[in-house]
Amino acid sequence: MLFRSVAAVAEIPVYGRLSFQTELGFSQYGYSGTMSGSSVKLNYDAAEAQFLGKLKFFNRNGRWNLALLGGVAPGYRVSAKVSSGTLGLNPNTFSKVFSASGVVGGNLLYRLGKSTELGIDVRQLIGLTNLSLDDVSAKNSTTFVGAILIF
Repeated sequence: MLFRSVAAVAEIPVYGRLSFQTELGFSQYGYSGTMSGSSVKLNYDAAEAQFLGKLKFFNRNGRWNLALLGGVAPGYRVSAKVSSGTLGLNPNTFSKVFSASGVVGGNLLYRLGKSTELGIDVRQLIGLTNLSLDDVSAKNSTTFVGAILIF
């Protein structure tokens, strides 16, 4: 399944090149496995918050900005749906309500104007908790690549 996500971001300067970034978003991802003797694939919709430390590096002319990110991402399951296979029970009964992931990554931004930047963001979410209540190992370990437009 293609990982989809939308988020609102706030960045709070702490000191010099160090800042705190928090994000609140909605994500969709999925996992598959054998549950109750049937092979199924579940899609998992979650509201997530990311709490990140951010360290910025600038080049000499100030047009490029590289940042390293690290932190945690707790999530709340909004719904779970069966996308393939059959499951005789409600799929929400097979997935946990709360999840947690560690986050590492970075972004590269190019300044287009006085307050406009365009860039790319790459992150690895490392699942800390299992999403499944069954014996299936389903941790939210996802690589995310996204576009950034700041205006």
